[in-house]
Amino acid sequence: MAAGSYTTSAAFLEALAEAGVRYIFANLGSDHPGLIEAFAQAKADGREDEFPRLIVCPHETVALSAAHAYAMVTGEPQAVIVHVDVGTQNLSGGVSNAMRGRVPVLIFAGAAPFTLEGELPGGRNEFIHWIQDVRDQRGILRNYVKYDNEIRTGRNVKQLVQRAMQIARSEPAGPVYLIAPREVMEEPLPPYTVDRAAFGPVAPVALADEVTAEIAPAGRHVLPGPGSGRGAEARRAVRAAGHPGARVDGLPRELPGRP
Repeated sequence: MAAGSYTTSAAFLEALAEAGVRYIFANLGSDHPGLIEAFAQAKADGREDEFPRLIVCPHETVALSAAHAYAMVTGEPQAVIVHVDVGTQNLSGGVSNAMRGRVPVLIFAGAAPFTLEGELPGGRNEFIHWIQDVRDQRGILRNYVKYDNEIRTGRNVKQLVQRAMQIARSEPAGPVYLIAPREVMEEPLPPYTVDRAAFGPVAPVALADEVTAEIAPAGRHVLPGPGSGRGAEARRAVRAAGHPGARVDGLPRELPGRP
């Protein structure tokens, strides 16, 4: 990458790729010039394969529906990029669908610039930046995501992305939401890396092998299903229910044997 061209936006896109995101489904707006410039610079440098592939969508619900479907088929969360508060609102019931369906997805939206007189790159330059400066943009989705946060500097953007993806993937999976103003996304910084191994999904602690062996011969026990996830741990609960006196309550829909 050319000297001086590495920004928070470039680090953000790198972090998504490092977290396993292959596609970004986006409906772009005036809050995303830093991201567009990072994509353009990567293409000019012949490094566009280092970033997730950008899929421009005609509406926010299309973007989130595509990410939702991809995660259902592959089990891997993808990214959705929308435009400030209005794009966030246009996600509409799609976020509720992802939360109720336990579908992992990272949603990113820009936020209104906060400088007025050219103090930083990316500052306010048109009237709409005052109108879109809402009191609590994150609050729009807070009831429908597992995690929300604001990127305040590029110096830890990779950690925030990895943490958000960790929470999205951890069972029960679900959507997460990050925002950042233009000045932050255009902040220059030196390239850096983080330890990806430190941000794996949080492993379920219930129904470990030794726990199953301990409770198998017991009396009448109910094993809670929904919080156990949809992978090996949930199937272990199904096996445990085969022991006399044990049953599993509230299994995820896709598991055989759901009551």
